[in-house]
Amino acid sequence: MSTMLSQAIQHRREFIIDQLLNIGVYKTKNAQLYELCLCDLEREYRFFKRKEENK
Repeated sequence: MSTMLSQAIQHRREFIIDQLLNIGVYKTKNAQLYELCLCDLEREYRFFKRKEENK
């Protein structure tokens, strides 16, 4: 994997983790946020954003 792609993935992971922390999500049922892959982080983020919007 190219260095630029790796960096982009890492920055996206950090951004999603920061967003989840800002809405009060610190871990999932099975893992801490930093243990999740980008796909799982994005799935969690979408879930909690929808939940937050429906309040």
